[in-house]
Amino acid sequence: MVQEYDLGQVRGGQGPAGPAGPQGPQGPAGPAPQISVGNTLTLPPGSAATVSRRAGSPDSAPVFDFGIPQAGGDMAAQVYDPNNKHQDIFAYADSHSGRPPATIVVAAADSQAAEQADYQCSGSGDQQVLQAAINALPEGGGKIILLEGTYHLNCANISADEGVYRILQIAEPHITIEGMGSSTVLRLANEVSVSENKYYLLWIEAEHCRLSRLKIDGNSAGNSAGQVEGVRLHYLAANSVISDCLISGCNYCGINNQADCVMIRDNHISGCGDGLRLEGAADACTDNQLIDNDNYGLYANGGSHHIYNNYFSGNQLAGISCLATNYDLLTGNYLVDNPVGVELDTVTMSTLIYNTVFRQLNDTEYDDAAGECAMDLTGCVKLLVIFNRVKDSDIYTTDCTNVIQSFGGTHWNFTY
Repeated sequence: MVQEYDLGQVRGGQGPAGPAGPQGPQGPAGPAPQISVGNTLTLPPGSAATVSRRAGSPDSAPVFDFGIPQAGGDMAAQVYDPNNKHQDIFAYADSHSGRPPATIVVAAADSQAAEQADYQCSGSGDQQVLQAAINALPEGGGKIILLEGTYHLNCANISADEGVYRILQIAEPHITIEGMGSSTVLRLANEVSVSENKYYLLWIEAEHCRLSRLKIDGNSAGNSAGQVEGVRLHYLAANSVISDCLISGCNYCGINNQADCVMIRDNHISGCGDGLRLEGAADACTDNQLIDNDNYGLYANGGSHHIYNNYFSGNQLAGISCLATNYDLLTGNYLVDNPVGVELDTVTMSTLIYNTVFRQLNDTEYDDAAGECAMDLTGCVKLLVIFNRVKDSDIYTTDCTNVIQSFGGTHWNFTY
């Protein structure tokens, strides 16, 4: 197209735009708005969720109101906001600003000051809230603090894996669960267990995890069927620690360890099938009290174990029983009122030293006819059994090779 102007000059069509000029200087930053959450409205089922700014709220402190549909497949408020935190979410965050973000506080239904916790249980099926808290920890681990109170566990929303129920699972490393001591109770509800099924109140399958200051109750009086374990450490749970826990009422065992380099210390385990079961790993058990268990205070099958400074009393079969283990060290243990103090079967290259074994404190004799004795060693090879205090040299050996308990005709164990 050609254009003609008043002066008779003619020019062609307009050419393409030139390049943009340089960016001008940035203006000053405006004030940070002070945003607060206003009302949460309940809308009819099927409505679209809404967010609107409240009329009249200034730019410096806008207030937003939320509309959330009810029913119709949407989550109820008690699910997405069980603690009613939407009313004061920023004030809540400010009040917790001094706590590391990797720490989560959970309250039982009967905890004091439960409203200040991050998660609050209802008193039924509490494993769902506890598992949600565990899953909410950041990558790399963190800590769950359980306030005082009773956490009631069942199998709601837990799928069985070939008859196995893992009620609480720790599947990430470096996770700690810590309670307030005996006032923090994890309890299996009545009539949860069923014959032929297995139930693990706490299942750990990640390394460097910690459980401490918890009371774990398998409630055997209300769950006589099936197999209930308090804590199972899967073989992936290496370098974990279980300490300062009270465990009772687990009809199969209190703690079952299958992982290497695990420390089990300062626990009180009673009224279980076996107090401790150690299966095929290298671990250490120290300063535990294993009392009045239906079978063994401690039962080990395979692996290598350092068992020292523990107290065993009133266990129905034996205080300590080891089968096919090697390189064990049993030292400084005190065993009283167990029909057999220490029972070793096909154990090799192990040492028993400085243990004290009584039938009862009132000098009651072992009943040989009933198979009672301080130590019963069968099919063992290369044991060193010295400086133990036992009743009347009551150590029996059967089909053993190279078991050293005397030298030059002098017995190296103390009798009374």
